[in-house]
Amino acid sequence: MVGLSSDVAEFQYSAALMGYIHVGNALYSADRELWREVRATVNEQVLADLTYNNAYWAQFESPVSETAEAVYSSFASSYGQEDIMKSYGACVDLLAAYYLPASD
Repeated sequence: MVGLSSDVAEFQYSAALMGYIHVGNALYSADRELWREVRATVNEQVLADLTYNNAYWAQFESPVSETAEAVYSSFASSYGQEDIMKSYGACVDLLAAYYLPASD
């Protein structure tokens, strides 16, 4: 929300792009056809930025990163945070609550 309300256009764009990534990933998991429909409406420059972003993060994917995630999850669990990795989905919940009108 801070990024979206910033006076700096780059912060606004970055915040909007990250929101789109989180919501898009959740939509992809829930309804791939609807995700494709939404994705077809996205500006070509934004798609290029998403491709670049995916390539950037792909360089960090490896069996080592999977092991690191498992170790982190185990560490978090030892502090009573069993669902720490799932809690990142709260970002999607917050975005939906902010932007979608409350239903009666």
